[in-house]
Amino acid sequence: MIFAILSVLFILLLLNQLYFHTGTFRREQWNLSQLSKMPQGLECLTIGSGPALFAFDYQDSDVKGYNMAIWPEDFRYDERLLRQYHQVLSDGKRHVFHVVCLLSFAENDYLSKDTFSERYVHVLSPDQVDLPLWKYYLAKYLPICLHPLRVGKALLRIPLGRELPEDIIVEDGVGVDQHERCQAIAKGWVETNPGLNNLQDVQGARFFQQSFARNIQDINKVYQTAQKLGVEYYAVITPSSRYMLDNIFSKEFLEKFLFDNLRQSDIPANRLLNYLDDEEFSGLDCYTGGIFLNKASRKRFTQKVLHEVAIRESKNNGVCKE
Repeated sequence: MIFAILSVLFILLLLNQLYFHTGTFRREQWNLSQLSKMPQGLECLTIGSGPALFAFDYQDSDVKGYNMAIWPEDFRYDERLLRQYHQVLSDGKRHVFHVVCLLSFAENDYLSKDTFSERYVHVLSPDQVDLPLWKYYLAKYLPICLHPLRVGKALLRIPLGRELPEDIIVEDGVGVDQHERCQAIAKGWVETNPGLNNLQDVQGARFFQQSFARNIQDINKVYQTAQKLGVEYYAVITPSSRYMLDNIFSKEFLEKFLFDNLRQSDIPANRLLNYLDDEEFSGLDCYTGGIFLNKASRKRFTQKVLHEVAIRESKNNGVCKE
């Protein structure tokens, strides 16, 4: 009996080790796994979700920065990752650029599910992940016990350990009609937010009042944590194409779902950088996959943000005053 139990446990451990080397697992963890490789002595960090991940690129800038955004992610885990990894910042200039998305305050229905939090078990301690303790350790060491079908499908795919190109998720959209891609993305947003009929009807805001209140509290925690850590915080609204602003979203919708919530938060106006309708990035040729800045645009946008922050802080003797 004991031998049988040990044999089953050995097989489970073996299958899990194989799963951790599959392309499926690497794809799910590809940007989370980079957090342990962040260099030290950084001046800038970027946190946020998809628009953050594909908006900042410090490669050609004259500052040491790192984009640690995770896709998808909400404000809860933005704060926890900042608290966990802020030590990579230098003792001198310390900045965090927190990208706020157009629908950040509207809860996607998957964000409250355990499967969303399970992704963080490899980078955060149990007290920072919204899972029961037993499920945290199973997700970390024996995911086959929680998701046998998912693990089984991953193990059947070959080759194991396939490396991922840098922009695999976003660049998958290259070659498709950008207008159709924008429409498809908008449709997906509506479908994953059951309170929405479209992205122009402000009446849908009534459905999200609890989500708005919860996310305002969570973004306040990000700002407060940055203050406690001595990090200069900036909330950043990244650019959107003129096509998205004219054909997908209405101004009234953005006021209700984005700007009204930011005004109700603790974030001072001088800590908000709004590039939503920046003319330099208004054309669809600046984007890939419909909504994310392409690599060339990311580099230009990063330089633009760094330049504006430098100007703001030089006017305040090196520190952005409240």
